[in-house]
Amino acid sequence: MILLIIALFGLVVPNGFFLYWLLYEYDGLANVAQNKLALAFIMDAFLAMGLLA
Repeated sequence: MILLIIALFGLVVPNGFFLYWLLYEYDGLANVAQNKLALAFIMDAFLAMGLLA
């Protein structure tokens, strides 16, 4: 039961932050494309996903 609670917390909290940002603070992809750290993190996440899949 505790694992289900932890899983629900992990589903609701990060997705809630993302949905709030998407609905109220989204400025477009131009800011992300100019942010080198964000691009490096996105590329790292995609490469890790590809290696682990």
